[in-house]
Amino acid sequence: VLGADDLSGVAAMLNLAENLLEYKGSRGDVWLVFTIAEEIGLVGARHLDISTVKADFAYVLDSGDDVGKATVTAPSHNTFTAVITGKAAHAGMEPENGISAIVAASKAIADMTTGRIDHETTANIGTIEGGKALNIVCDKVTVKGEVRSRNLDKLIKYSDEIVSKLEKHCEAMGASVEIDMEREYNSFSVADDEPMLIKFKNALSNMGIKYIEEHRGGGSDTNVIYNKGIKALTISCGMENVHSTSERIGIYNLETVKKLMLELIS
Repeated sequence: VLGADDLSGVAAMLNLAENLLEYKGSRGDVWLVFTIAEEIGLVGARHLDISTVKADFAYVLDSGDDVGKATVTAPSHNTFTAVITGKAAHAGMEPENGISAIVAASKAIADMTTGRIDHETTANIGTIEGGKALNIVCDKVTVKGEVRSRNLDKLIKYSDEIVSKLEKHCEAMGASVEIDMEREYNSFSVADDEPMLIKFKNALSNMGIKYIEEHRGGGSDTNVIYNKGIKALTISCGMENVHSTSERIGIYNLETVKKLMLELIS
């Protein structure tokens, strides 16, 4: 990871600040808000005191691909941790006296709906940890995973399914399970008539840039800010190949984002 995500957004905002010192046109107030720790759970946005930001709407510079793209929808996100407890026993001497937490977890996972469920819903098993030795029937396993959907009913449906499958298969094997399901953030959806989206489209039109609409499968600070009460839109700042060792951004895109910011505040 080489820093285009999201130092490209930070660079554009700092450059905007420099330009504002010499800006002669009419404009409203401009707030530059820098949040930290987005990648590990939108932590900075969560702790932002939104009452201190006197803005009508927000543009969040945190998306890849061509300048001109806007994320108009993004999902709600549930994460879960399940601790399955079975019974240890010697795997060679008395395996019939043990209850394998690994087997119980495996049966439950095999019975779940995971992967790409539909155009707006995904579910994933992220980690499985457990077991002490090859010759011991495993008595404890921790399973962690997630469900994302832009449809709240579907998010609840598949989250509930995970819980029910774990409970069903653990009970059938005589194991127990404790499940902690948490909402990480809520979805947002920007309507076509939202002023901030209309303003964004007009700015692109003035610059001769094509508008690209995205319906995203992952969250961002926008999810939190939007649900705190400030309408927000995630827009691309031109970075490429994010989350990889070939991450980059072209100088042209940096310049274009700066010009777009100036167009948006006018």
